[in-house]
Amino acid sequence: MNDKPWLRSSFSSDSEFVVLRPGWDSLLGWGMILVACSIFLFFGYLFSYGSGNPVVISLGISLTVGCLIKLIEVFFRYIYIDDKNVKISVPLYTVSRSISDIAGIDWWQLKYRSRYYTFYALRGKDKRSIVILGEDAWQSLHEAIRYIASQKSLEPVFVKPPVTIVSHWVLVMVLFTSVFFLCSLPQFHPIICFGKH
Repeated sequence: MNDKPWLRSSFSSDSEFVVLRPGWDSLLGWGMILVACSIFLFFGYLFSYGSGNPVVISLGISLTVGCLIKLIEVFFRYIYIDDKNVKISVPLYTVSRSISDIAGIDWWQLKYRSRYYTFYALRGKDKRSIVILGEDAWQSLHEAIRYIASQKSLEPVFVKPPVTIVSHWVLVMVLFTSVFFLCSLPQFHPIICFGKH
């Protein structure tokens, strides 16, 4: 599905700036993950209370706190783009790059559950990616790309996806497995454990 989605956006050439906000798909997705981790934490507490083993509840606490922090970050982050700068702001961290640093725009699409999601990579003069943005995580993304393309007189280039949905989930599973085995080591058990003593 290659149809240059930024050309179908409702972008107005009179706009002086574009602000990207988190998409509802991203907020809902992380909210559901947080609920799942909270349920895992609850059952981990019951398991630890019955067995006296703190490994499961340690993992539950780590995942729940991590997902809560990520949800807060997703809710408050934004990207402000004008004719001079691209400003990326997340809680406790802000970075600004000059729009003149953008030398090219790559784009690709990934299919997930019968729907195509479009991703863009803003490339610098050294051919490296400055930032990668996906429409699964940002609202008004196509408008922003059309704005940047018009400011820089660039034509986004369709490229082969650098990652697939399958490889993404394999990476996530490897990460979760690594965290679980790390929490299984006695020296990483929390000092304060909920349950029997």
